[in-house]
Formats: sequence, structure tokens, C-alpha cells
Amino acid sequence: MTHNDQYLLSKLFTRSPFFVPGAPDQEAAEIIYAGAAKNLHGETVPAARIQRLDYTQEGRTLRAEVGQPEPHGEGIVMAIYGPSSRRNLYYVVTLNRGMYAADPLMVGPNEANRVYEFLAD
Repeated sequence: MTHNDQYLLSKLFTRSPFFVPGAPDQEAAEIIYAGAAKNLHGETVPAARIQRLDYTQEGRTLRAEVGQPEPHGEGIVMAIYGPSSRRNLYYVVTLNRGMYAADPLMVGPNEANRVYEFLAD
């Protein structure tokens, strides 16, 4: 783990109630969240809602967090789902990846380091 990786993961993190960036209210957030889940290759995902996912890919420690920029430069993270029913993957959804175009970013089960769920209602 590089010094930059350690810094990234040590930044203060506060769990929050469920939200979807840009949703005007809770009802809209639920509709957007359910709609984006339809782009997960037919996979079913647990009911738990993930706010942040720490993972390692190609030797880099990365963090995907709802409402923050996606670490590969794919835009703001809109939702994180997982692990999926068949392939045990985590899906990171941005506007460019999984919401309106292309496939969501996928994180394998051996790449996921830590999962933080939203606060319960």
C-alpha cells in the first residue's frame, strides 16, 4: 500500500442516511436507485445499501463513495450494489457507467477490502 493509498483510506468518513446524488427527495432517490439496479446484468443484490466500498485493483487501493468522484475518473458515484447473487460482484454506478450508458464498474469479491453501509432508517 502506497503512502497515497494510506492517506486516501484514512480520511475522515461519516456514515449518512441513504441518498442518491441529485435526487430532490427520498421518493425520487428510491426510484433512481431501483432503476439503476436494472442495469446489473440480471443480478440480484442484497437489500443492504452501500455508501462506501474500499477495494484494491491492479495494486492500487481505491475508494468508491456515493456522492464522491469515482477513482477511475468515471464521474460521481451514484450508487453501489453488492455482492451480487451469481458472480458475487460489487457494482459501482456513475452517470457514465451503469446509469445511462455502458456497464457499471465491477469489483470482484477478492478485490473488496471493506464495505460501509448507509445508516439504517
